[in-house]
Amino acid sequence: MDMDVPDLPYLIKILKYSGHYYNVSGRWANFIRAFQKLRLIINATAMSMSVWALTIGGLRSSLGIEMTYACLTIMTTVQHFHMYRNRTRTEAIIATFQEIRNTYQKGTDIEFKNYTRFMWKVVKVYIVMIVGICSAMSLPFFADLVVWFVWETPTAFRIPIGMDSMVDKEPVRDATYFAVVLFSNCWTILGGVTQMGVDTFLFVSCYSLSSMVKTFCKQLKVPPNSTPEETTAHIRLLAAHQQALYKLQTEIRRTFGFPFFVQNLLGSFCICSLLYVMSENGATLLSQFIYVFNMIAVLMILASTAHVAQHVKNTTSEVFEALYEMNWYTLRPSDRKYLVTMLGVARNPLRIHFYGLLPLDMENFMSMLNTSYTYFMFLKSIE
Repeated sequence: MDMDVPDLPYLIKILKYSGHYYNVSGRWANFIRAFQKLRLIINATAMSMSVWALTIGGLRSSLGIEMTYACLTIMTTVQHFHMYRNRTRTEAIIATFQEIRNTYQKGTDIEFKNYTRFMWKVVKVYIVMIVGICSAMSLPFFADLVVWFVWETPTAFRIPIGMDSMVDKEPVRDATYFAVVLFSNCWTILGGVTQMGVDTFLFVSCYSLSSMVKTFCKQLKVPPNSTPEETTAHIRLLAAHQQALYKLQTEIRRTFGFPFFVQNLLGSFCICSLLYVMSENGATLLSQFIYVFNMIAVLMILASTAHVAQHVKNTTSEVFEALYEMNWYTLRPSDRKYLVTMLGVARNPLRIHFYGLLPLDMENFMSMLNTSYTYFMFLKSIE
């Protein structure tokens, strides 16, 4: 398919890199498809290893960082499997973007770029954030391994972003140390790329849909001095345009509802777990710093996706107001029927959720913080 719509080629490149796009052609097509499927097995293996790391140092001593890593790895693995099962829907969303832009919004490329001028800035900032988090978590361990290989010292670094079972005692390079380091860092080494791809797809989809909805709202006018037949044709075109946008909204909700339900669920559990270990009396200043860093990382991931989903929700809710501002009282009764149907559809803005559970918006984000703190206080009360 010829991707002449702005931004779609860049999105496809990111999805291919992160393992979420399978419609490839060319010399390396078979190899790329096989490698994308192999990533699923690698992510599933990494998930089992990160969960196993919880038992190596003891479950109670692993409730902070190691638990966070395990939840992140489970989350990215579930997201990867979901995106693989719905790979045709991913391609359908991209094709629908192309179809709407070519059929109903020709000649609005400059307007589209103006509406989405911050989109790739947000994506770049998010990618830098993910890379920075992964580097802060993984690079110190690799540096420690290099020091051990060169000087062969038995005592490891007092690594700033360390493991729960290593921060309150002298870290010695033994089998337990290497197992915890390797297993717990599965997300930073492997899962971060998957996370980046899914979230980037969400950002681009939401910002692009918001842009097209704004363009649609500007077209919601009754042409002056038009004949009844011309008015009817215009209203029908608007109805078809809205139907295409509604189908796109439905595909976006079905694609992102379940993976971000899992992200919100495990993210709130991570926050509760980190709050609990931070409140321990024996926590040192170093361990407190480690826990705060990981909590900020989780909060940034949850807040950025919730903010983008809230943005598209607010934009799609403007369609109802734009429709009602049309001079509907001047239309013929047969044309008003189209308008009534369009108003009924516009009353439900895009709200990304999984059967109504943990919707992706800022209101639910604040509710998750409140719930995490409530469960934290419950855990403290039963000690």
